[in-house]
Amino acid sequence: MERTYRLFIEEIPEPKKTEGANIVIAIRFGLPIFVKPLKEETRGEIASLSMGGGVVNAVAKNTGNVHFLVRSVLVQGRDGAGEKVFSKELGGWYLLAGASRPYAAEVPADLCREVARVDVEVRTDTLVWNRKLVADPSMCSAK
Repeated sequence: MERTYRLFIEEIPEPKKTEGANIVIAIRFGLPIFVKPLKEETRGEIASLSMGGGVVNAVAKNTGNVHFLVRSVLVQGRDGAGEKVFSKELGGWYLLAGASRPYAAEVPADLCREVARVDVEVRTDTLVWNRKLVADPSMCSAK
């Protein structure tokens, strides 16, 4: 399994004893460090997909042994004829080995009852996964 660390670099300026106005700038940033395993296995999946209260919930899961970057999560609602009713693109971030990250997209209330199917596509820096969900109008109302 890949080992992950974060190196924090921080500059703390010394207080100055001067008269008048002063501007003091402190810098702090974290640098990710990834130590790869001997044999890399890049794998992932949409571990769950559901819709309730007019919100599509998807969970992206890294099932491999190295991290990857989720570039985008595209959620599209389609009607019974397969025509696109709505589309929403969500941003991503690093997904460490063995980790999961939830994504949620609200379906516009005026369009929700037209949605018969939800398509979710997760794009990473190396992989693409897809999953579909059959939807019905009961998934649009709050419980």
